[in-house]
Amino acid sequence: MSTIYLFSSAEVEPTPGSLMKQRRPDVVGAFVHCLVAAANEVAAEAALREALAEDSYRLLSPGQVEAFHHYCGRGGRATQRMRAAAWDLLIAGGVWYGPFFGFVTPG
Repeated sequence: MSTIYLFSSAEVEPTPGSLMKQRRPDVVGAFVHCLVAAANEVAAEAALREALAEDSYRLLSPGQVEAFHHYCGRGGRATQRMRAAAWDLLIAGGVWYGPFFGFVTPG
């Protein structure tokens, strides 16, 4: 049985070919919340790296990682969208990530 892992504020780099680089070439990085269904944290991070790479992003830092049910159990504020995604992942497995919060190099 899989556990859903929450990657809070994972830092990613958009690479050529990513939707972010196509829309905003000046963006050099982004933060994103991710949910991954996996047997353990190591497998979850590997699955996240692979899913992001398929969409032309590179994972720079996974951010804080914890089981989603622990996050919710300690009062973490999960959006309705995240909760729905977690249920879907419990059934089908896979990776989900929410909106990217991009940043540019100051200058």
